[in-house]
Amino acid sequence: MIAAVTAAAPLSLFATFASSQTITFGANLPAGPVPAGYSGFNWGTGANAAINSGADADIYYLTGPAASIVEFSRANLFDLNSVEYQILVSGLTYGTTINDYTTVVSGYRGTTLVKSVTENYPGAGGDFFAGLNIDGVNKITFSTTDTSGYLDSGGNPVVGLVNAPSTTFVDQLKVSSFTAAPEIDCWEAWWFYEGGAPRHRVASSKDVLVDYSSRVHVDKVASDPDTLAAGSPSLSFGT
Repeated sequence: MIAAVTAAAPLSLFATFASSQTITFGANLPAGPVPAGYSGFNWGTGANAAINSGADADIYYLTGPAASIVEFSRANLFDLNSVEYQILVSGLTYGTTINDYTTVVSGYRGTTLVKSVTENYPGAGGDFFAGLNIDGVNKITFSTTDTSGYLDSGGNPVVGLVNAPSTTFVDQLKVSSFTAAPEIDCWEAWWFYEGGAPRHRVASSKDVLVDYSSRVHVDKVASDPDTLAAGSPSLSFGT
């Protein structure tokens, strides 16, 4: 008589539950450098220091209160979900003047680039971008350029400067704690007994139907790290 006995390790799911926050600039901060530790982040130093415009045009004359930001970071991993930009009033598309902006948002984990997102927006101000999904990073950088020109007497656009370096002005960011993907530590091993003594073990890394000697069917066998490498589609038979 042949019987099958299953031994399985319990599932262990390791995840950090996300808590989101919206970080705003402009009216709620004094004009000048954004202080280190504001909303739990560092905001650059020296030439890369974030500068808040204040409630009005104390430093920058913008389409809305914002801060110039080159980078921000913290020790713990986070996700960047959305960002809203403002621009200089002098950089508006107005009348015969044309300005089109491109901002590259890059997320790093340490020194490793995780993801970059390129956003294009006209010189209107107040452009909001959601669904960035720059996840599991501890540093974000911004790089903005402006392609400018004008309309000639016939109403045709004439490009003057292409991708000229410009300043990134941010009035709000939405971030959340990084949520690690579920990590499953699970295996199942099947021992087959014949005459009361263990005879064979079968393990598989895929959900398969195993037919051993046309007598025993084993369904949904998970990976056994002691028997075969994760992801291997093969079966291992041992005594």
